[in-house]
Amino acid sequence: MIALQSEHPRPHATLIFRMHDQQSPNLPAGKEVRLWCPTCAREVDDPLVCGDCSAVICRVCGTPLESADELAFG
Repeated sequence: MIALQSEHPRPHATLIFRMHDQQSPNLPAGKEVRLWCPTCAREVDDPLVCGDCSAVICRVCGTPLESADELAFG
């Protein structure tokens, strides 16, 4: 028995994503930015940055992070 190719080949796609190698130019040079996750209730030292919208999110839970300097406690 001979296998015949279909008239309609299966569709496919190739996706290529590039990660940024450099730090965002929007951050002031020399200023340390401290980030806080309201869901995990902890300071985040290793955030993720969304490649589509540039949102800074928690690596543990995915919540958008807040600047620890701008939080009002008490």
